[in-house]
Amino acid sequence: MKIISKTYLLIGVLIGVALFNLFVLYNTQTTTANESYSIIRAGDLKAKVETIAVLTSSIANGKESDRPVLEKEITDFDSVLSTLKTGGTIKGQVVAPIPADIVHDYDEVAKIWKEYRADAAEIQATSLYNKDVVNAVNYVLEKNTELILVSDGLTRDLELLDRNYNRHKEIAAELRETAKTIGQNALLVSLGQEQEAKENLHKARITFDAGIRKLLQLPLDDLDLSGTNIRSEEIIPIPRENSNSLEELDLLWEAVELRVKTIETKSLYSDELDNPIARINNQRQTLLGSIDSMLDMWNADRIERRDQGQIITQAVIGIDIAIFVIVLFTIRRSLSPLETITHALARVREGVYGQKIEYAGKDEIGDLASSFNTMSETIRVKEEEARKMDTAKDEFLAMITHELKTPLVPIRGYADILLGGH
Repeated sequence: MKIISKTYLLIGVLIGVALFNLFVLYNTQTTTANESYSIIRAGDLKAKVETIAVLTSSIANGKESDRPVLEKEITDFDSVLSTLKTGGTIKGQVVAPIPADIVHDYDEVAKIWKEYRADAAEIQATSLYNKDVVNAVNYVLEKNTELILVSDGLTRDLELLDRNYNRHKEIAAELRETAKTIGQNALLVSLGQEQEAKENLHKARITFDAGIRKLLQLPLDDLDLSGTNIRSEEIIPIPRENSNSLEELDLLWEAVELRVKTIETKSLYSDELDNPIARINNQRQTLLGSIDSMLDMWNADRIERRDQGQIITQAVIGIDIAIFVIVLFTIRRSLSPLETITHALARVREGVYGQKIEYAGKDEIGDLASSFNTMSETIRVKEEEARKMDTAKDEFLAMITHELKTPLVPIRGYADILLGGH
């Protein structure tokens, strides 16, 4: 493989390893953050359990404005609980789904919440007040003015009679005052002051009923007169022409008395709230305990997975180091022939020719080594040829010199003789 291609490949490997490490790091941080948000939101469920319990108690105590707040809290709890199971977004934050190992604990929380939610929803939808009592109070208050006016009319009718009807006049006056008492105590019941108002209402009803019966010449045998000063009396009948108001009052009282008895015998507040509130108070600790158990298991599972993640991280680091060492080894191996070539060139510079580089690679360095070997061999051959040529030249010059020097000796001798006059 060519060095350039090998370099690109090694760079690609390093970039791939770096990207993989970044992906693992980012994914780990994101998963950790999302799971932390999930645990925080799961912990918030405990606060919502307490809030729902407080709101149900508040509604039971008459605070109607808390009904929509309770409905919202129930909806929020449902939303958070379902999102924790599948994952999603809560208040703009991405949360991780429940780990598979704690699904059982989650299901236990969901099961208890289902019962808790049913009771809370029942309280949210159930009227605080007993409808029968509310209707009876409203009727009595509505008819009370008419009851007082008719009683007052009866008093005026009896004022026209002589003194033989003085007792009748006293009873009529008592009826008018008792009618006022009935209205006042019915109002107190509507304001929640039931205990004392009901006792006064009972006495007023007995008093009014007894007064009506006395004026109508009816017996008091079926009335419970215990605790009162009311006694049977024998009084003369009221003349027919003066009894119109009495008859009207009797009819009106017959309807009002039934409502007064309802107010006396039933509580203003609905009994339907008692059982759900009691169940909520009992289930609250169970639900809180199940959420705590789920959080404990979740944290334990998270710690275990974190330890496993550390092992994986260490393995990845080991792999990264191994890849880095392999890359360095490959680069070193690819570049090591350059040092050999450098030493060989230095030898050439010193005049040593014919040295060959042993390198079997087919890359650029292999081509360079092959070219160097060829060059070195060529230089060696040329050097030998030049040396042979120098030797031949020297031999030729020596031979020429010898050949020329041989005839010159006698010529020089004869020249000397001639110069000597011979």
